[in-house]
Order: sequence, then structure tokens, then C-alpha cells
Amino acid sequence: MVKGEMTNVFLVKLFYDGRKFHGSQRQPNVKTVEGELISLLTNLGISIAKIVSSGRTDKDVHALSQIVLFETLASEDEILGSVRKIATSEMIVWAVRLGVPYEFNPRYNVIHRRYLYIERNDFLRENIDKLNSIAKLFIGKKLFKCFSSYYRKTPYYMDPYRTVYSFKIYSVGDFIVFDIIADSFIKQMVRRIVATLKLYIKGVITVSDIVKMLSGVCLKAPLIKPAKAENLILFDIKVPLAFKVFRENMYKIYDYCCNSWNNALKFICSHVAIIRGKPKIVGIDF
Repeated sequence: MVKGEMTNVFLVKLFYDGRKFHGSQRQPNVKTVEGELISLLTNLGISIAKIVSSGRTDKDVHALSQIVLFETLASEDEILGSVRKIATSEMIVWAVRLGVPYEFNPRYNVIHRRYLYIERNDFLRENIDKLNSIAKLFIGKKLFKCFSSYYRKTPYYMDPYRTVYSFKIYSVGDFIVFDIIADSFIKQMVRRIVATLKLYIKGVITVSDIVKMLSGVCLKAPLIKPAKAENLILFDIKVPLAFKVFRENMYKIYDYCCNSWNNALKFICSHVAIIRGKPKIVGIDF
């Protein structure tokens, strides 16, 4: 890119099957979401100068509405014509926002992020009231060091505090859903919280243990193994911008998920609708 040339900044909303990637962030010698996006756009004639994802997902973690920012010299017509063609068997762009302000940061200008952890588990479904009573402990600005992969040592540059706005557990059809909304998440945070609640129901972890962990005392943290990544979905990222939806690609997401045996993807097929560019769980009003 020549210095001084005008660039276009755009965002996409992206679905992907996390089992097909070694995480979202670019890494050498492995297939990642960002790496695959750059490759696909390059093959479509769009050269990318910058790429930034709103949320980072680990290997096997899915996304229904990941938001990714790109900067390119391509025109808006070229961008629009190309991004709607990204609809592979594992990754589908279903919405785009053109003309994004240069100062917009997709990591820090986010209103909130929402994750769903989904599985079929009759024992947990029988204990939903008990789970929700403990879920309330996680709401608010809390120290989540002990509920992350950094429980032994937090990097000096990382703030381990996060603000959880909502955390509800409910059943939909055959599924139990752990639904958590926060400003942002630390690595493995949702999966370790889910694992902690499971251990609480089994009597391995007490309320006192959880309170201590939320104060940064991580003595019980080694007992907590992250819940399965393949049951986790980055469900939605809320930003103060409107998107153009590609309806034909949205339907391809449903086709893909309905042909999957994965719990999280099957849940999208049977219980999720995308309404005015935003994912909604059918029958859930909050």
C-alpha cells in the first residue's frame, strides 16, 4: 500500500464451524479464521492491509456473529461483490458494513459480547434453579483470574476484571443453555465458569469456594477443567453500527447447522432466528 492512498474500512458478520480451525487469530502453519479470510478475499481480488477481529475464539469454538474489520484499497462495489461470495462449507459471511469510520476499533468500541454454552444434559436441566442461584454471583464487575487459563499467573499487561451484564441458564427443547453477556472475556472464561457450575451441582465445589475464586484466591482452580470447546458459540457482538444482511448466505448457515450433529450447531438450526441482522433465540425474550 502506497502512503497517502485512500483506503476503505469495512466490517463483516461471520459464521464459522470452530472445529475446522485452530482458533480465530492468525498463527503460523495452521488454519485459522483470520488466515482463511485473508486467503479467500485475496483470491477474490481484495488485498487486505489490516484485519482485526472483535472476539478471539479458541480451537473448536464456533461463532454465529463474529465481527471482523478489514482495511483495503478496494472500492466499496468490489468489497460488496466479493464478501458475499464467502460462503464455504465452514465459514459464511452473512452481513457487511461499508464506510466504517477510521477511528472505529472492533475490540474496544463494542457494547457487549454474548456467548452461549449448549449441551444436552438431563441432570443439569433438573437443577436449573440451583444453577441460576449461583450464576448471580458472577454478575457485575468481578475478578475472573481464577476462571481463566491464567489462574496461575496473569500477564502483567492483562486486566483480569470483567463486567458480566447478564448470566442465565435455561432449557430450550432438549438443550440446556448457559447464556452469558459481558463487556469482554478472558481466555477460557466461559468454559471454566460452566465447568465450575457443573462441579457445584455435583458437590465438588461450594458457594464459599466460588466466592473465594472471585476474590482472586485460586486454590480450587486446578480442579476445574474447561468445559468442551465444541459446545461454545460466540453468539453475538453488539456494536453501534447497522449492517447489510445477505439473506442467501443467512439461509446457508441454517442448512449447514441442520446437517450437523454438533449440539451447538444443531441448536442454531432448531432454535435461532436472525431478525434485522441480530441473532435471537426463539421463545427467549431477554
